[in-house]
Amino acid sequence: MRPLAPGDTIGIVSPASAAQGTVYEDFSRIAESRGYSVKVFGETEPTFGRMTGSDRNRANSLIAAFEDDEVTAVICARGGYGSGRLLSHLDPSRVKNKIFVGYSDITNLLVHLNTMCRITTFHGPMAADLAGKNDPDTMRWLFSFLEGKRLAYDLSTKDHRVFRSGEASGMVFGGNISTLETLIGTESWSMPEGAILFLEDTNEFMYSLDRSLVHLQRSGVFEKASAIIFADLQLKDASDRDNSIGFLLEELLEIHFGDFSGPIIFDAPCGHTQRQMTIPLGVQARLEAAHDGSRLEFENFWNCHVPSILAA
Repeated sequence: MRPLAPGDTIGIVSPASAAQGTVYEDFSRIAESRGYSVKVFGETEPTFGRMTGSDRNRANSLIAAFEDDEVTAVICARGGYGSGRLLSHLDPSRVKNKIFVGYSDITNLLVHLNTMCRITTFHGPMAADLAGKNDPDTMRWLFSFLEGKRLAYDLSTKDHRVFRSGEASGMVFGGNISTLETLIGTESWSMPEGAILFLEDTNEFMYSLDRSLVHLQRSGVFEKASAIIFADLQLKDASDRDNSIGFLLEELLEIHFGDFSGPIIFDAPCGHTQRQMTIPLGVQARLEAAHDGSRLEFENFWNCHVPSILAA
């Protein structure tokens, strides 16, 4: 894997739900303005439910993007639903070590490619996000990472809140909570010991978040984590105690992580947020969490494979 450079080609794939409107045209204009060309793989309209083709066809389109020598980076058109249906149709030996970007339902592929193919993946905005929001920070963060110009974030007090201060190092692992927990117990799941666990979700009720946290705790996920980063979760009913479970978010965190010794931050600008950080997964990082500002710094991962612990 290497960073993007002017003249490179970005492939767009639709492994889950079909993108709507002028996403492909709008993203192409954005990419071309930065000196890149764009190549679309597979169908763009919903022909299999709300998905762009059968599971096997969508898997073949994804593999075609990875095998295309002209393509340096592969970005998903959107999430929605359906990428988990592809996993049994993917041949890891055909996945080349390239940039791969997505989030939400695409967590299935981010984690699967980490585990089975030992490549770094990027939890970040998709074509539909860039075409629709066009947030300057989101755009800057994505391309500064993909172009090899950024390896750290300095988070101000406006960008996040700190539940527990401290410092920790480990491999970054995680993604969308609702999707991530469905991978537990499958061949796609291989969480490294001492991981910096990243979790995001959206449009869920507080009771649903609590249920997921219970599941992750009982599955031993938190025991293996050295630190936890919660995105701004965009919950349906988190503003006061008159919600579906009767606890504020901070109280729920205290219930689940009162005995957790590592640093925990929450409300970070990533995932289903207007401003969205790009987070490389399967790379070593260090989190320094402090109430007056935090820092998340990644080791240089270019031209590297994910360590074999993720392929166990």
